Amino acid sequence: TAHVRSGFSGCLASDVTVDDVERFLTVQMRVHSGRYVVLQRNVLDQAYRWAQRNRLLTWNPAQLSTCPGQLDHKPGVALTAEQAQRLLEVSRRDRLHALWAVMLGVGLRPGEAMGLTWPCVDLDSDSGVLHVRHYLRRGSEGVFLGAPKTTYSARSLDMPAFVSNALRAHSEGCQSPPEGPWCDLVFPTGTGPTPHGHRNLRRALRGLCEQAELATLTLYDLRRTAGSLLVGAGVHLECVADLLGHSSVATTRRHYVRAVRPTVPHAIGLEAVLG
Repeated sequence: TAHVRSGFSGCLASDVTVDDVERFLTVQMRVHSGRYVVLQRNVLDQAYRWAQRNRLLTWNPAQLSTCPGQLDHKPGVALTAEQAQRLLEVSRRDRLHALWAVMLGVGLRPGEAMGLTWPCVDLDSDSGVLHVRHYLRRGSEGVFLGAPKTTYSARSLDMPAFVSNALRAHSEGCQSPPEGPWCDLVFPTGTGPTPHGHRNLRRALRGLCEQAELATLTLYDLRRTAGSLLVGAGVHLECVADLLGHSSVATTRRHYVRAVRPTVPHAIGLEAVLG
């Protein structure tokens, strides 16, 4: 907020234009990372939204601006069905096999998967149901189980059979502590036990990709793969947005779905007309 405050010092909020916001963001892009510039725009946008809700302003130039950090955003990777199957097959020798199955088969955020607890896993029903009720967060005193990321993130999801089977096998060998804040954690570390950290999981996934002879993936690429494969299988985009816990279909389309087959099957129609 300090950079935003200094960048617009002396300006009335009502006089700031979209061009002013974009010029500020462009200058910030020269000295800060794209992610940080996106956060700056979000801070400005939230301030204007607060003013609009309280009827202090009538419009929001930050909302209409284009963030250069977003233009430089690198698209994620989505595995094909064959690649995802290969990754799962290789991971069967990995103690984190159930975690990779959950992230690929249900599309959880990394914080949701790492914060998953056994009371939120129902393996007694036919297909199995997974309830997203926690998100692993970090505060001033360390990590803790907090509320889901957004109001749309709390959801209950049917699990594919391979996910349910992996969790059943995992539950038989899981050594959760009998008491303490992590006693119900589904995926504790071997030492502690405590929740896994993002850095350790990224390292583990990188090694798994090498074994499967795949390009290096991020944790969010597994979630992106789940959404993309569902869309490729013909599932409506709104249903995929619900699965991923998004409030907007636009978020799902822009960030979490990559085409794994032609998204506009126009060739058949043109063949009928021109062929």
